Amino acid sequence: MEKNQQLVLGLRQADQWLEVSEASILSIQQILELGSTLGVPVDIELLDPLLELLGSLQSQLKQSTETVDGIRERAANITQGDSREERIKQAIQMTLRVLVTLGELDSHMKETVNRLSELQTKVQHKKDEVHRWIVMTTIGALLIITWMGAGQVFLCRHGWEIFHRYRSTT
Repeated sequence: MEKNQQLVLGLRQADQWLEVSEASILSIQQILELGSTLGVPVDIELLDPLLELLGSLQSQLKQSTETVDGIRERAANITQGDSREERIKQAIQMTLRVLVTLGELDSHMKETVNRLSELQTKVQHKKDEVHRWIVMTTIGALLIITWMGAGQVFLCRHGWEIFHRYRSTT
């Protein structure tokens, strides 16, 4: 029973991780949408398949948790009247169901990890691109401000020279 409880806790923790991952992906999607509104070329639908996969994983994880809970309930409800062979048969069937469900969950988790690593690479490239745009915009703004400042300096100098010429003639 203790191992069963550990399995249930592990499945619930995995469900919480999936929820955190989903929240993170939704945040990244909002950032991409913001970048898109600022004119940065971004594929907003990039994360949709990943969100669908996470939803599928959460559904399978919920099913696995329910299966494990069902096994625990059945194990607790096994009556003394059942034959030993019947109890063993039920235990084997329940164990096989859990193994199949966990195997499917494992393959989907691996696929999710692969997609997350691909997404991480793409996000890093976009981050680098946005950084370049910010640096170029900053340099451009500094050049414009410097040019405007130089124009003001020359206007002041020219005004000062005219003032001194006017003063020396009077």
